[in-house]
Amino acid sequence: MKSMIDTLGELVSFLSKDRISVSDVVTQIGINLDDPGVPLPITIKTKIPGIQTVKLARYPDSGLPYVLSIRFEKHAGPTLWNLKSCFGEYRQILTGPEQLPAFIFYPETNQKLWSVGVIAGVEPGSDVEVSFVSTIDLRRDPVL
Repeated sequence: MKSMIDTLGELVSFLSKDRISVSDVVTQIGINLDDPGVPLPITIKTKIPGIQTVKLARYPDSGLPYVLSIRFEKHAGPTLWNLKSCFGEYRQILTGPEQLPAFIFYPETNQKLWSVGVIAGVEPGSDVEVSFVSTIDLRRDPVL
């Protein structure tokens, strides 16, 4: 069985591709459960074990995939250390008082138009590098 970190690595590679559509992303993850239309995210029923919910936001002007938001089942997500071994160094980003502490990775890509930022939300408390990640947002950013 494939590990969660392998699955996330494949998703980052897939989302980095230059020409993908919303339906491509939905098909890669599972099936469309609810699409209220732009600007609201699509809820996707996933076929990936260990993932509780998946939502896909779109760029409002083009409708292209923007952020794939993943919430893991308890203790099913990777640790920050696992993500670091796959995606390289990270840095902490500012979050609001009601949000999880968050860390961002910028995996290298050979794609010309898109990169993917991996934003991990970690439950506050003990050593963050060994704490389980609760949420991950895979954000597609245009390469400038």
